[in-house]
Amino acid sequence: MAAEGAVAVTAAVLAGSVALLGLGLDSVIEALASIIVVWPFTGTRTPSQSAERRARKAVAVTYFLLAACSRPASPPAPSAGARRGVPATVSPPTRA
Repeated sequence: MAAEGAVAVTAAVLAGSVALLGLGLDSVIEALASIIVVWPFTGTRTPSQSAERRARKAVAVTYFLLAACSRPASPPAPSAGARRGVPATVSPPTRA
């Protein structure tokens, strides 16, 4: 996941692509969440309720970061003139 994130962020910067940047940041945040989940069970640490609680809170923070990164790349809201429940019409293709 970390390699995917690094490649996607690098490609996003080079191409100027918001979509690639979102993919890269998503991968980095998911990798961070994975590390947080595994961390309490590594080394000499013994699993405890407080360590698990801290890990859950840290993972929650990473997913809030993910939401914050995803929002700018989301499609815009319908225009103010559009009515709810009425689908937008699509113009037929023009013939050249």
